[in-house]
Amino acid sequence: MDSENTNENPLPYTVDELQEEKNKLEDLIDGIPYEERSIKEQQLIQGFIDKQIKEKDRFQNVFKTDQGSVYFTLSTGESLRIKQREGKWEMQPICRKIFYTDNDTADEFEEDVRKGHSEYEPIIGKPISTTELKIGATPIEFEILGGTPPIAFEESPGKIVIKGDHMGFFASGYHRGHPITEVIK
Repeated sequence: MDSENTNENPLPYTVDELQEEKNKLEDLIDGIPYEERSIKEQQLIQGFIDKQIKEKDRFQNVFKTDQGSVYFTLSTGESLRIKQREGKWEMQPICRKIFYTDNDTADEFEEDVRKGHSEYEPIIGKPISTTELKIGATPIEFEILGGTPPIAFEESPGKIVIKGDHMGFFASGYHRGHPITEVIK
């Protein structure tokens, strides 16, 4: 039995369960008096991270990037990123889609996004090379859960093609992560 996990066969998180855990944490943070918030908020977020890492078998993947951010991905494709900036944790929204690519492809992807308008037309229909989760890969997340229109994707081994929303646009935004430095699961 894994000494870090007391449940030998944990059920994977659903996106609703993960959102509920995140909401509970945010409610606790909201309840902290302003003058005490900074330190206590960081302690609560660190406790949340530690709990999720301890329950890593409930996730598809758990990894860290070179900037210290921690990602938790579900078997259904959603991801939760907890950003680290200047030594402080910041909770981020859950995204519906995450994939991994090399740094050069991520640079090219961002250049294509900059060429377009707000709908990011240059990336619609263009194959993007992907790789498996590994040290050195760059994560890219799309579509904030409950906040943006659904985006259609077509995936096959080694590539993803963004099809866009119901109007053929990609107005959901994206987040390009930093290179992965540690794969926890």
